[in-house]
Amino acid sequence: MRHAILQMFWGLMIVFFDFRFNSFDILMDPLGYIILAVGLGHFATLYKPAKTGQIISIILIVMSIPEVFIDTNVQPFMLGFWHFYFLAVSILSIVLTYFIFLLLIDLADAYNNQELKVRSEKTMKAYLIIMIAVMFFSTFSINFRSLVALFIILAIVGFIAHIVFLVLLFKFRNLEDNNDENEPTLNHENSTEG
Repeated sequence: MRHAILQMFWGLMIVFFDFRFNSFDILMDPLGYIILAVGLGHFATLYKPAKTGQIISIILIVMSIPEVFIDTNVQPFMLGFWHFYFLAVSILSIVLTYFIFLLLIDLADAYNNQELKVRSEKTMKAYLIIMIAVMFFSTFSINFRSLVALFIILAIVGFIAHIVFLVLLFKFRNLEDNNDENEPTLNHENSTEG
């Protein structure tokens, strides 16, 4: 489990953080989604959210290829076709994160770790609200200059939400070690629906 969680963690790190040289994404998102899909694959047979998340990751491997070469912060690429294309990628990324959260909740439940389960549920709700708000306001901030300040604030809050999510995911690497005496009790019929 530790190896799979770390694969998911590093895959998301690559996707979340954008380091560019002459508009070229040094930390290529498709690579991050490949690593994430491999990590989710370790859980896919037992946990429905992992299987769904893996499928979405594979779709995003292909869909994120243009982002390697196109800086989405450059104004011309935020209009017309590209605007809707990158909006679709953003929506899929949020949906993917939702299924990762469901997996974490299932894992915490399977290992009888109520503290991590409750923390995952609360973090999921806050994260999704923040990310949907960021996506919504970023869509309109192009046309309404008065919303730019609000978008900047939401972007900072969104960055913090990403960090909180990554820290939570990283905590799961030791879930199995902390529960050596308890085998997972998850009946995959009761697994969170994916």
